[in-house]
Amino acid sequence: MLYTHVAAGIAGLALGFAGAWNVQGWRMGDELSDLKASHATALADAIQKARQTEKELQDAADQAQKEADALRVERDAAAARAAAAAQRLRNAIGATGACEAARTADERKAADAATSLRAELLGQLDAMAGEISRFADDAHQAGLTCQGLYERARQSTR
Repeated sequence: MLYTHVAAGIAGLALGFAGAWNVQGWRMGDELSDLKASHATALADAIQKARQTEKELQDAADQAQKEADALRVERDAAAARAAAAAQRLRNAIGATGACEAARTADERKAADAATSLRAELLGQLDAMAGEISRFADDAHQAGLTCQGLYERARQSTR
């Protein structure tokens, strides 16, 4: 009879152990499912954040490119105006060379007019040179902006 009690005790312990094992498995299965779900959510959030950062960087790069294009158009227009003014100055200088050798009062008046035209054209050239200088400064600033965007993009990918 003692053996039956011992056998029943061992069987009871085995059943208790198996039951506890199953309950622990169910609990761990639930925790594992929760962990997988939280990892999937975190991954989706990280992907969304990366896409948003990429979009912001692309938008900033597009804006910098638009500004650079606008500066390039303005610079080209200023260069064309400066070239036209330089050509007018060359034409005026050629005209005044002939006028300087003039001997009559009317010719001297024409020479004075050409000289004042030359002075006016030189003033315009000086103004256009200042304008070109401003465009060069703007282009330099656009380059620094582009470089800053590149550095931020590089740092955000690390």
